[in-house]
Amino acid sequence: MKIIIKSFDIGQGDFFLIKIMDTTRRRYFNLMVDCGEKGHLEDLKNILGEQRLNGIVVTHVDDDHITGVIDLVENCKYSFLDNVFIIFNKYDETLITYEKGNKLYEIIKQKLFDKLLIKSYARNYNRENRAIGRLKKREELPVLILSKLQRQLVKASMLKKDIVYITLLTPDIQTLKKFMKNWKKVSQNIIKNESGNLKNQSSITFLLEFNNKRILMMGDGMVNEVLKVLDGFNDIETIDYVKLSHHGAQYSNSGIEEFKNKYNCKKFGVTIKENQNTETKHPSRDIINILANNGCHIYTSTNFRCDNDKDSIHNIEKQAEIEI
Repeated sequence: MKIIIKSFDIGQGDFFLIKIMDTTRRRYFNLMVDCGEKGHLEDLKNILGEQRLNGIVVTHVDDDHITGVIDLVENCKYSFLDNVFIIFNKYDETLITYEKGNKLYEIIKQKLFDKLLIKSYARNYNRENRAIGRLKKREELPVLILSKLQRQLVKASMLKKDIVYITLLTPDIQTLKKFMKNWKKVSQNIIKNESGNLKNQSSITFLLEFNNKRILMMGDGMVNEVLKVLDGFNDIETIDYVKLSHHGAQYSNSGIEEFKNKYNCKKFGVTIKENQNTETKHPSRDIINILANNGCHIYTSTNFRCDNDKDSIHNIEKQAEIEI
């Protein structure tokens, strides 16, 4: 069994491919998480080779997460998109949506109308899992989407080793309604300077489990909120890899030391800008120091530059592929 997390070098933008390979039975599972900006789809095609993309997670509607996904689906000429499922929060009529979120949803309806569109806040995914199972090819690993309520009812020892489990952690529907209500006030200039926080707090976070290995993809979500959800999963002792939230920003990753200690995580990924000579917020040097001083490895695909040899940014290792 092999699990590889591939981060594409697009600077401060998220574009990940999680590749799972059962080399004994020659089966695979490929999950793309966000897609950064436009212009990187050939890179994805080359890495997939003859395999297809099984799923896409669009965490939220910031440009550095969603633009490349729109490009991919809008120019749907790739055979590797056959029967792909998409995890993306299409909000209902009671919520106000973001412009690019609306655009992606309209393109999905036009181009991928027979594909699965999965939201993060359902109580269960029984119908979606049946549909995914019907579309699965022989050479592909089975996958089950779980809500946090469903995962709370399952012990880790009950998870089958040859199944990929994806548990959607945040946001829930109440959180989305609250943030969409505030977003409407932002768009009407009733309140100001809140759009960035609103988008980040609406970000999908999820836990992927396979063969006793665990990957936590944070998007731009809040570490403290995810900690509260994971507290309900009493049987999780370790998490093998965490994608740091929001390019390692301090506010989004508040609680990361508690998280590291509780789940004994040693490997973290972060997406950052190329020029780090004047950048101190993304990533927060405090976050870097907390992890580095606890013996953790932090990885990025960005070939960053920083002339200050004493800057703790140099604790981040330039490595695009991580195996867990």
